[in-house]
Amino acid sequence: MGNDYEVIVVDDNPDGGAFELKKRFENVFFYINEFGRGAGGARNTGLKYAVGEYVLFADSDDEFFIKSLVNLSFPDTYDVVYFPPTSFLSNTEQERGTRHKKYEKLVFNYLYNHNEDIKYHYYVPWSKLIKRNFLDHYNIRFDEVMYSNDIFFSLKVGFFSSSIHVTDTVIYKVEEGEESLTKTISVSSIETRLDSLQRFNEFLIVNGLSSKQVMALPLLLKLVRMNWKKGFRRFFSTLFSKRPVIIDFRFYNLFQ
Repeated sequence: MGNDYEVIVVDDNPDGGAFELKKRFENVFFYINEFGRGAGGARNTGLKYAVGEYVLFADSDDEFFIKSLVNLSFPDTYDVVYFPPTSFLSNTEQERGTRHKKYEKLVFNYLYNHNEDIKYHYYVPWSKLIKRNFLDHYNIRFDEVMYSNDIFFSLKVGFFSSSIHVTDTVIYKVEEGEESLTKTISVSSIETRLDSLQRFNEFLIVNGLSSKQVMALPLLLKLVRMNWKKGFRRFFSTLFSKRPVIIDFRFYNLFQ
């Protein structure tokens, strides 16, 4: 890849302090969203201004291994390049977390078994390079919601990609902590995640990939515990639809 890369930081708070940081990091491009649009909106703003051939997204407080990244060499014909991530526990980078495990497994299952689940179930936007023109061609952008803004984005990236590459080089370390958005549990957060999961599964059904759907049961049980009326309403509406409540792609994988 060489050393020709740009770093873009988007502050989703119009009253935030992004431009104060610019004084310290003159080579970083800073932008501010006029209205708070969440992580998905911030990433969409970054895509609007990006000019590089490939883009690589990050969550807050995570880390890149820049030297490993810039020393990579591969043909520029790939739409997506996947990497196995690693993780660390909040407040201590000495202890390895577990948040990266399922994505690491997807990477190595493709490397050694050519299992294409990586195209449909690598839900996060980080630890993969995506060709920018590919995103523009298919108009792939993030949902501008507070939670699960990346699950549908990542599905469309995998589905529309005609050529992918997978490497065992680690370039990304994700933070694992109790205060992250992935750990936030509330009625509104669960409902937002269920809505995103519904769009995810409906896309798979429409495109003949029903066996790749993800079950809603874990989220439904959390919602029932927090608000039983909304939980049971969601449970029965999902039960009587084509979307899976209990069985998902992991069940079908047992018979492959």
